[in-house]
Amino acid sequence: MLCWIFQVVLLEATLHILGDGDVPLLDIVAYGGYTFVALSVSLMARIMWIYSFYIVTLWECFCMGMLFVKIIKRILIAEVRCSEKHSSKRHYLLLLVAAAQVPLLFWLGNVGA
Repeated sequence: MLCWIFQVVLLEATLHILGDGDVPLLDIVAYGGYTFVALSVSLMARIMWIYSFYIVTLWECFCMGMLFVKIIKRILIAEVRCSEKHSSKRHYLLLLVAAAQVPLLFWLGNVGA
């Protein structure tokens, strides 16, 4: 639950900072739920072979990062156009969202049950 809340807060804050706070909360919650799909694939790989977990999780982190970057870009392009002086800030925040997937998926995949 903490992971999902963190993901929602991260996405909501990124959209708010980039200039669009008009995205419905349920959409953001649904986007945050995609992390659990990637986690399920990673855990299935862990069941098959313990070392494949790391390879698959890194691949899933890359895929999830790209998914969130494309979703946020699509929302921003559809809603607002940012000026060029904020372009570097936008790129850094999108990179932050993509990079946040790495510790998040590894943390979720290694939580002892």
